[in-house]
Amino acid sequence: MKKKNVCSVIALSLALAVGAIGTGTVLIGSSPVEAAQSVSPEVGRPLQEAQKLAEEKKFNEAIAKAKEADAIGKKSDYETYMINEILGSLYLQTKQYANAAGALEKSLGTGQLAAADSTARVKLLGQIYYQVKNYGKTVEYGQQYLKSAPNDTDTMVIVGQSYYLQKQYKPAGDMMRKVIRSVKGRPNETWLQLLMSIEYEQNNEAGVRDSLEDLIRYYPKDRYWRDYLALVEKDLRGAPTKTALDLLRFRLSSGAMQNAKDYTDMAELALQEGLPGDAQRALEKGKVAGVIGEGPQAGRHERLMTMATEQAAPDKANLAAGESEAAAMPTGDADVLFGEAYWTYGDYASAVEAIQRGLGKGVENEDDAQLRLGMALLGTGDKAGAAAAFKKITAGSPQAKIAALWTLKGSI
Repeated sequence: MKKKNVCSVIALSLALAVGAIGTGTVLIGSSPVEAAQSVSPEVGRPLQEAQKLAEEKKFNEAIAKAKEADAIGKKSDYETYMINEILGSLYLQTKQYANAAGALEKSLGTGQLAAADSTARVKLLGQIYYQVKNYGKTVEYGQQYLKSAPNDTDTMVIVGQSYYLQKQYKPAGDMMRKVIRSVKGRPNETWLQLLMSIEYEQNNEAGVRDSLEDLIRYYPKDRYWRDYLALVEKDLRGAPTKTALDLLRFRLSSGAMQNAKDYTDMAELALQEGLPGDAQRALEKGKVAGVIGEGPQAGRHERLMTMATEQAAPDKANLAAGESEAAAMPTGDADVLFGEAYWTYGDYASAVEAIQRGLGKGVENEDDAQLRLGMALLGTGDKAGAAAAFKKITAGSPQAKIAALWTLKGSI
């Protein structure tokens, strides 16, 4: 499973209304805390020049003038606020984001911003610090903002990402789960990817599985199926041949076959189980995928295809007669086998009928029969019936693990 850093692009914006700065007393038309606070001439003069230079887009010169004002000693909180608001705006204009954050942080610290503006400033500082990769500060301001806006998705995401990038995986996971739970409907794919990476970094295989299941549920891409099936294969290592065939059948159905070997392995296992229809289907799909009949193994592929085709034709033709014989038997094991054969040829209704008849008479391996029945019912579109059949399988058995795959794929 490939690790990845999942980072969103944060748009930076700041609306500053600094009013008209005069050379004498400076009056701000909409003062942050109280109307009409003053700035001394010593501070106001360089600030006025800074504003004029900014209007002429001479931002570096404007910054120098604002710094000149900042160098004056014994400034009031309001003057410090004004200087740093202007500096912050100028730094943003010139994309000096780290300097902008420092100035706007000083401005916030003066206590001159009104409550609503102060809250907005906290959010902005979190965004800017994320942009400059100061993830500690991003978390600090992001968490502070979330106290007043606990459902702000954008802030939750950058806080979660910042924890992750600092390798603080536990709080990163807590935050990303909160983000995912906060949305109705389909979560953002990158959020799910990030949570999966967080679980992977903590060696939490159960968490990785859960994340992969969500990714498959909402974004059923081949690569997610492959990662998930790799975990299932590990669980089923050493299971019977039939289970290995079932896993390959599922790979074929979900588009998760990886190479020619997968297709030929399925064909060979199917022929061993007396199911040439499965073998033929696998090889035909492999040919369409461009991996069967190509390369140094092309001759072997062709021989396997010939064998499957020659066996499938009479097998399919004799199904009805064989099923009649099975129906007359006192137990249902043969009925289930014929139902499975019908399934391999895509005749799901006949498969359901035969398997249900077998279950009604009693079978030696009920878990296997219920798995076949659920798969056949899914083929007919009966998800509720399939779910009911799968629930009857013994928990933790190989058949239950295969049934869980079909359940996930069918979103039962």
